[in-house]
Amino acid sequence: MSISYECWAYKNGKPYKMLYVSASSKGEAEIFSWGKFIKLGIEPESVKCK
Repeated sequence: MSISYECWAYKNGKPYKMLYVSASSKGEAEIFSWGKFIKLGIEPESVKCK
């Protein structure tokens, strides 16, 4: 079962950009969102999903 997660890319310790991903777990959502951010040309220092 997929759940929609709100994921934020962080730069300099602050929220930078946000997107939504569907995943079966929080860890999977963070992996998917890293890939999406990179495809968008965003290189975050970290990603947090909730």
